[in-house]
Amino acid sequence: MDDPAAGDTLFDEAACGLLRTTDVGTILRVNRTFCEWLGFPREQLLGRRFESLLTIGGRIFHQTHWAPLLKMQRSLSEVKLEMQHADGRRVPMVVNAVARMRDGVESHDLAIFSARDRHRYEGELLKARERAETLLRREQQSQQALAEVRSRLELAIDAAQLFQWSVDLPGLARHYEPKVALLLGAAAERPVSAAEFTDHVLPRDREAVARSLDEFLQAPQGRYHVVFRVHGEDDVQRWIAAWGRLKHDDAGVATHLVGLMQDVTEQHRQRAMAEDRVLLAEQTLGIVGHDLRNPLAAIQMAGELLGLRHLDASQQATVGERIRSSTGRANRLIADLLDFTRARTGQAVSLSRSLVEVHDIARDVVAELKTAYPGRTIRHVCSGDARMVADGHRVAQALGNLVSNALTYGTPDGQITVHSEGLALGVQLRVHNFGAVIDPTMRSRIFEPMTRGNAPGHLRSVGLGLYIVREIVAAHGGEVDYTSSAADGTTFVIDLPRSA
Repeated sequence: MDDPAAGDTLFDEAACGLLRTTDVGTILRVNRTFCEWLGFPREQLLGRRFESLLTIGGRIFHQTHWAPLLKMQRSLSEVKLEMQHADGRRVPMVVNAVARMRDGVESHDLAIFSARDRHRYEGELLKARERAETLLRREQQSQQALAEVRSRLELAIDAAQLFQWSVDLPGLARHYEPKVALLLGAAAERPVSAAEFTDHVLPRDREAVARSLDEFLQAPQGRYHVVFRVHGEDDVQRWIAAWGRLKHDDAGVATHLVGLMQDVTEQHRQRAMAEDRVLLAEQTLGIVGHDLRNPLAAIQMAGELLGLRHLDASQQATVGERIRSSTGRANRLIADLLDFTRARTGQAVSLSRSLVEVHDIARDVVAELKTAYPGRTIRHVCSGDARMVADGHRVAQALGNLVSNALTYGTPDGQITVHSEGLALGVQLRVHNFGAVIDPTMRSRIFEPMTRGNAPGHLRSVGLGLYIVREIVAAHGGEVDYTSSAADGTTFVIDLPRSA
């Protein structure tokens, strides 16, 4: 390049811009390539300061960085600058510079490359990076929103006490999350196998569960739903409701049945209680209507007989006793219903306490029932000190209900024995009879309302007698229970404290 004759062509036709400037930037030599890039004739560039070709930002950079660095380092590489074209537009360039000493004079050789394609590439790269960052932010936001939704779903599942399960298709392999062990009465979460879960399902429900799943998979519509019972490790029977939906792959083929389970024992109990209340109301109305009609019909007939006015004294006494008996029966029925209503609404049976002699109460009850049932044998046995603080009328009512039950369900020609016994801490009443043994399955509900045994003949009752007995005894702070066997007969026992 120092020999103009040999290098002019090579210098002018170089693929990059070539310049030589003084140490202060005055252009001494420039090739044609550079002139064409900026649109200036060579004559206009010679003698011009290099920095005058730069944009304002480039000039500032030239003064603050370019000149000091070149002076210290003696060279600069890959410096990107924007230069002004003759028509005013900006042209991106990449500049390399070397400081040299020639004959004791410093000059700068510059090799300049067009950065237009690189600039465009960098711009596209920058835009692509911005788009990627935008997409990344959106993805992060989506992931955060998904995590929040998942957290809320997990909270909802925990709050609703839902348990997850799934079935692989078409193999029907079942999977249960460890929390399902809690549904089976386990003390803590642990893995549960399909075989173990099936073992806990009540045998009479297993076939129904398998059949419902098969029917759903054969013709899936909406969601899968089944209710069944399990017998837990803690010996508690639970009602379980299971729901499921099919999950499909991209081709629309069902791959899984995913679902949730929930313990619905309490809901089932509440529903059963509601159904029982409806049944209770219907049965009570029917039976009470029947039972009240009989004594009212007897009273009406007795009134008509009295109206004939030709009855002798003995006949009038008989009719009067029939009226009293029928009226007492109707009053007892109404009293039982009032006590039942009071207990079912959360009110304790009302008591009027005083010092009473339970032997006398038992004796009066037995005497009254002997009169009402002249063909039956009722015996009273007493022992010990039976004085106590209690509501005498209520004690008589409870004992009368037990004796009435014995008359209803006992052997017609058998003896009924009433024991009243004073103990160290209280008084005990026992009513014994022979007859059909009470079904052991009734033990948990025999003192509940609307519970009736199989009485001989066509006798009917509202089924409140033993329930009223239990409420009266509980109001006194006592307990009532029974034993029943073919060999020893049936005995109902009331234990009452001397004072409560």
